[in-house]
Amino acid sequence: MERRRGVGLGLALTVTVGCAVAAVPIATAGQSRGTGVPAWGACPSEVAATSPAIQCTTVPVPLDYRNPAGTTIDLTISRIASVNPQKRRGVLLLNPGGPGLAGLDMPAQLVNRGIPASVLDAYDLIGMDTRGIGHSAPVDCRFTVEQGYPGNVPPWAKDAATVAADAQAARSVAEQCAANDADGRMAHISTANTARDLDRIRAALGEEKASFSGFRMGRRWAPRTPRCFPRRPTASSSTATSVTPR
Repeated sequence: MERRRGVGLGLALTVTVGCAVAAVPIATAGQSRGTGVPAWGACPSEVAATSPAIQCTTVPVPLDYRNPAGTTIDLTISRIASVNPQKRRGVLLLNPGGPGLAGLDMPAQLVNRGIPASVLDAYDLIGMDTRGIGHSAPVDCRFTVEQGYPGNVPPWAKDAATVAADAQAARSVAEQCAANDADGRMAHISTANTARDLDRIRAALGEEKASFSGFRMGRRWAPRTPRCFPRRPTASSSTATSVTPR
């Protein structure tokens, strides 16, 4: 199965996307709230119903990293903690890709699919809904069944006419999403900002480094994070990319 095999797939190469923004000081959630690391609690009901072993919390991040003192959004993350603290190495951040899939139940999915016991010993498994998705400041384009929109993977374009039709459909979808984006979130949903969010999650969890495993399009964020933080030394392993702070 793809997800069982995918624990070692977090290092896929990707097209470069710019990451340069003004320097943003990172404070852990504990520093911003005065309570230590985030308080873990119950997950949203639909996640808890199918994955009762998972705990959830939220991490605040800037909507626009060029304006870190401006509007913030809350990212919802989940956890299945290491079952052997003596062997614990840290956290393993997970993303199912899609693009656009919610990921709060991903730790439980990996457990159910037989993730090796050595990984469960070594890591807290951290799932997440990335910005704009699920329980993390979602953007709802308000699609209807009647529209027949095929999603982010359109049918194969067999000729020039199909290419033109697909381009027009994509344009209409973008306009519809923009019309329903009252809070101005869409402009800040990007691979680069998600990489920055991953580093905020790392800091909020009180970790000096974090490992990452992504699936499908989620693999793009593994190489993106060191590109967004070029001054940070980076090491790779068979499971993910580890990033240490400045």
